[in-house]
Amino acid sequence: MPASPTIMEPPGAETTTELPGVPQRSEAPGTKIARELSPASGPPEASGQELAGPSPAASPASEAELASSMAVEPVRTKEELFAQRLIRELEELELVFHDGIPMESPWHRFQMNLLIELTHCHLLPGEDFYVGGNMFIYFNLEQARNRDYRGPDYFLVLGVDGTKDRDGWVVWLEGGRYPDLIVELLSPSTRQEDLVTKKRLYQDVFRTPEYFCYGREGAELMGWRLDNGDYHPIPASPEGRLWSETLGAFLGPFREKRWGIEADWLHLYDGQGNLVPTAAEAEKERAEAAEEVARSERDRAEAEKERAEAAEEVARSERDRAEAEKERAEAAERRARVADEQRERLLARIHELEAAKTG
Repeated sequence: MPASPTIMEPPGAETTTELPGVPQRSEAPGTKIARELSPASGPPEASGQELAGPSPAASPASEAELASSMAVEPVRTKEELFAQRLIRELEELELVFHDGIPMESPWHRFQMNLLIELTHCHLLPGEDFYVGGNMFIYFNLEQARNRDYRGPDYFLVLGVDGTKDRDGWVVWLEGGRYPDLIVELLSPSTRQEDLVTKKRLYQDVFRTPEYFCYGREGAELMGWRLDNGDYHPIPASPEGRLWSETLGAFLGPFREKRWGIEADWLHLYDGQGNLVPTAAEAEKERAEAAEEVARSERDRAEAEKERAEAAEEVARSERDRAEAEKERAEAAERRARVADEQRERLLARIHELEAAKTG
């Protein structure tokens, strides 16, 4: 993207003409004002001849024809004519959204996709944002004419319809909205452009509130926040992470193996410092949590079963003890009864012997 985009204005105009639906942006220093469209000239000079009025004998039809011939189109200013032509050209302009040039490396593509997915996981539920990557952003007519195709590796726009299909981001078709956050992934071939040219563009033209750059080598992370029209560095946390007010999350590296690549991947962390999981990771965590709950329930049921079995064993022992006690009591009762019977028989025998003796 050019560092200083041009905004079209008609020749001789004191102020630049705003694009339809796009708020006027302050131009970066050194911006060249294009003067390619010349507004149509104003209405032709009057000939000085006065139109003859209808003759007293004129019919009603001829009077109507005369009134119609005297009607003139409203006079338009040069600025209005220029804006009309500009709108027409924007509507007829054929925008290109794919240049066929791949990203710098597989890591760049995977990292872009990771950031996009993490953003959806962090900001959902909600559909009032749009996040894109490696997409063209068109922001003025000259850039579109020159087919300046490059776009940010990652960008986020808040307060827009995120369900709308887009091939690119066309500022004048999005109510004048520019990205609220941009991330560029550094590489040796793009480092100078990302840190200088694009940084100036995002600061002076896009007025993007937050801009981050991340390099895989050395997990290099830099960030700036717009304040009074200029970017100022975002201070790092003790862990080396940078807070994004736009996302409501930290950006920071996390070393792991993804897609077969062991690297320091740029991740999102919530306000408590926890890694924001991807959809698959969140689903895995939910499944593991559900399995843990089920395991705990199974363990609880097993423990309850064991307690019930132990109680049953105690009850069985108590029944056995009671049964044994009962048997001992019955045996003692039988022995006492037998002893009583023997004593009775013995006494009876003694009485018999005594009676026989006396008789």
